[in-house]
Amino acid sequence: MPVRVSCAVLMQGNRVLAVRRGPNMKMAGKWEFPGGKLEQGESAEVSLLREMQEELQLEIAILQPLHPVVHAYSDIEIELIPFLVKQIGGTLQLSEHDAFQWSSVEQLMEFDWAAADLPIVKQVMELHQD
Repeated sequence: MPVRVSCAVLMQGNRVLAVRRGPNMKMAGKWEFPGGKLEQGESAEVSLLREMQEELQLEIAILQPLHPVVHAYSDIEIELIPFLVKQIGGTLQLSEHDAFQWSSVEQLMEFDWAAADLPIVKQVMELHQD
């Protein structure tokens, strides 16, 4: 059974927030969409609202779900549950990650993404081809 993890595709205009995993995290230095593990009995949406507040001090509104991704790393299998979100409050402050970047959709492939996040990057790029 994969570990369920929610993540946020936070958009501001044509820019998307990416965060880099800090030195004390597994896969340090890899870029990802912010989020975290669902707690017992928690929905993906509630988890994401909590994680964005804990990790980034941001209040968000969920706009729409994207397609979940199941990915098996060597030591763990995760189901990554992405949502398109917008910021409605707070000021971005990192607590676990060591860097953040607002990137244009076109530049997203230039980052060294965690493998599970790559299919979500592709979804975001397809959404913004218009």
